[in-house]
Amino acid sequence: MYIRKTKTRTIADITYYSYRLVETMRMASGKVRQITLLNLGSSYTAIDESEWTLLTDRVKDLLHGAEHALLSVDDHIEAEARRLSALVIKKHGEALFNTTPTESHYEQVDISSVESSDIKSIGAESLVHKAAQDLHLPKVLSTCGLSNSECQDALATILARTLYPASEVRTCEVLKTKSALDEVLQTDFSTLHKNRLYRISDVLLKSKDAIEEALYQREKTWFQFEEIVTLYDLTNTYFEGQSLGNELGALGRSKEKRSDCMLVTLALVLDGSGFIKKSQLFKGNVSEPKTLEEMVKPCSKEAIVVMDAGIATEDNIQWLTEHGYKYLVISRKRNLSLPEDISGVVVKEDQ
Repeated sequence: MYIRKTKTRTIADITYYSYRLVETMRMASGKVRQITLLNLGSSYTAIDESEWTLLTDRVKDLLHGAEHALLSVDDHIEAEARRLSALVIKKHGEALFNTTPTESHYEQVDISSVESSDIKSIGAESLVHKAAQDLHLPKVLSTCGLSNSECQDALATILARTLYPASEVRTCEVLKTKSALDEVLQTDFSTLHKNRLYRISDVLLKSKDAIEEALYQREKTWFQFEEIVTLYDLTNTYFEGQSLGNELGALGRSKEKRSDCMLVTLALVLDGSGFIKKSQLFKGNVSEPKTLEEMVKPCSKEAIVVMDAGIATEDNIQWLTEHGYKYLVISRKRNLSLPEDISGVVVKEDQ
């Protein structure tokens, strides 16, 4: 086994090469052939050329089941050898390198001496991937103009953060070391960089409204529910830093009692079944009652709008009534006087 460096072309006195991981094998017919195991691309720089022999020898050992090297190699060679061997097995399967005799042969094994490595989770990943397919999420992303590679990155960050809610930095680490989501998506995240996840998050944010609408319509069809109730509420969260680069960061009344920090407000419109219909980020010091019209206006007038007393100002109640929305609000008043026309009003006194 060796790495073949092949000259491809010369342009403007610059020579270009291709790199391939090649193995010499004797076929069943008796002929010897050289098989390309992996295409390493046009600029393989992971390991210096002077160490290629050590690298390919270690890859060969791993492919034939030698978990521990007879002669130790440097950590960077060991890591790259394991990456390449995993890619070779993923592409060709283990049968190509299996030298186990066809006849049964049994040995006693001390199970306490068995070691495992490169263990990754795949069960939950398969489940969320199946849910994403049932929701037609790949098609939705493609419809929003994402390329094939962007769709893969978007699915990776959405599914990974469904299972392991965290930052892009942590998500990148999980995808590389803990999760086998790349195998489920039939790609490779061993060299994934966090900047790819930052970029795809920006792309997803630009298409947020279209994605939310498409997913909600699919959920209505899939679960066959009707729009009976519309729940609307807001919350906010704070930034530990100064948040100088965030246009929405502002001082306000913190739900978590951190009024010394910059806040950002999240508004959600939910169906009675708990599915998100619309979301929106506002400034941390936004007047919550004034957000109602913008968030509820696209919703069906057949559904009852449920909100808390903080949003149900007299102006909002009047706007809902004038535009034909039914609503449900908890009032803190003790002695309630119902309006003469209560056809679109549902009132519950707070006990």
